[in-house]
Amino acid sequence: MIDRKKKTVKQLQAECRKRKVGFMMNWTKAALVKRLEDEDNREEGMLELKKQLDKDRDDKDIELAKLKKQLATSQKKSNTLRNAAENVPGQMLVRAQANLDKEKKIFSDLEKRLDDVRIEKSKLSDEWVISKRKIAELETLVKSLK
Repeated sequence: MIDRKKKTVKQLQAECRKRKVGFMMNWTKAALVKRLEDEDNREEGMLELKKQLDKDRDDKDIELAKLKKQLATSQKKSNTLRNAAENVPGQMLVRAQANLDKEKKIFSDLEKRLDDVRIEKSKLSDEWVISKRKIAELETLVKSLK
């Protein structure tokens, strides 16, 4: 923590200007110190939220990578089945076609899940922004009530 009590009013005002923190020229040293400390706490809270969002995004990215890998495996199986069906006569061709249809359904389901993960990732980003705004509003309310 920065020891701001040893700084002068001018130095505190300069720090406010540098950090683009609003203040009034007639504020006392104690008020400036309190304002800067409140701003430190607000920034710390925002950093924590950002870290949590980054962690959530990383988790979603890992899940997305797993789904892509499953999708690639499914495509390989589908291609393998398609190639096998060309070389297999009669009844085996019917079974291969059934397996191909099954893999296509799995492939389709995986694509849907991928889309759902992308949508969820977008929603998390939106919720993070909303939460960030609410925190700012509530901090403003708390400050005005003090």
